[in-house]
Amino acid sequence: MNSLLSILLGSTFLLFPNLLHKRNALIAPQQQRIVNGGLPVVSRDGRRIVFSSNKSGTDDLYIIDLDGSKETQLTHTPEHESISGWTPTSKRLIFSVSKNNTSSIYTIDLDGKNERLLATVSGRSPVVSPDGKRMIYATGTWTEMALMVSTIQGESKQQLNDGKSIAWNVHWSPDGRQFAFTGRGAKDIA
Repeated sequence: MNSLLSILLGSTFLLFPNLLHKRNALIAPQQQRIVNGGLPVVSRDGRRIVFSSNKSGTDDLYIIDLDGSKETQLTHTPEHESISGWTPTSKRLIFSVSKNNTSSIYTIDLDGKNERLLATVSGRSPVVSPDGKRMIYATGTWTEMALMVSTIQGESKQQLNDGKSIAWNVHWSPDGRQFAFTGRGAKDIA
């Protein structure tokens, strides 16, 4: 029996095409799971949502209007892109491509054109401040992560935590004066 089973897992949709019945059990064939709408980030003006999906065969970024119309694929690369933030006017998206613990940070128009390299930093998961002038990113191993803050160009680096524990899921406050992150065992935070 060929069918399509959609599962909502958190804010990520997983699609399993061609599920098979075998002696009253469902068995999914071995294939890459399609993520349709993972890691959504709403624009600062509240009009659009950018999200990650591998529905084209590789991880790429898409944008859609808040009402669900005008979905557009922004990136078309074999690399994995991460959403780093929006420009202060919500007219451009900021994203990163990470490889070998180095992140290249780009901006791109909302139609997927005019991609421009902003900076390259030795770290991963950069998150841009609301004013678009600074970013926080992680360095180190996956179990001992130092959070670094720098200008959007990757200059004037400053370590924010002791780097002796796990630190991820960084979010800036709306005014850009504070930040929060998920961590374990952190003792000293700048």
